Amino acid sequence: MRRSRSLTALCGVLLLSLACGGGGGGGGGPVDPGPPAAALTFTPGGTAGGNVVLLTRTGSTSGRDLELAVEAREVTSLYGVAFDLGYPASVLSFEGATQGPFLSSGGFQVSLQVAEETGNLIVGVTRLGAVGGASGSGTLVTLRFTAVGSGGGDLTFSRTRAIDPQGQAIDDVAFVGGSVQSTF
Repeated sequence: MRRSRSLTALCGVLLLSLACGGGGGGGGGPVDPGPPAAALTFTPGGTAGGNVVLLTRTGSTSGRDLELAVEAREVTSLYGVAFDLGYPASVLSFEGATQGPFLSSGGFQVSLQVAEETGNLIVGVTRLGAVGGASGSGTLVTLRFTAVGSGGGDLTFSRTRAIDPQGQAIDDVAFVGGSVQSTF
């Protein structure tokens, strides 16, 4: 009889442990790692042969924000630039632009104008007044984007123009874009 009570108690403990997930901490199945971390990466199209290039400036800890610098490289007497920048609107949302220090170096006033159409920015940045152009390298403008979807695409320049202080086109300035990839 004693043995039968012990066996009954043991069966009760086994049934209870099976009903409650078996103990042992984790339920016995694989642990769901959750969704992958958000990531937004930019790959420059290269800087070889480009006088105005798009480069990564900074990212954020969230993995969804991206700042891209439009950089002048080895230019001479640059007064201003104008361009369209196409971007994948299903992946990125344009958040804003900030004037870079290159054209304002020496204390000159600069005008930055940005208009947005879905998937395209129209940008103009120029010195103001009867002053000379800037020579060397530096940031013309910083563009801020946020990822709005997963995928990828190119950031491409079109309708590009670089001018000297007399308003004449500087024909040997090449604009180089890049590509973006987003996952979240």
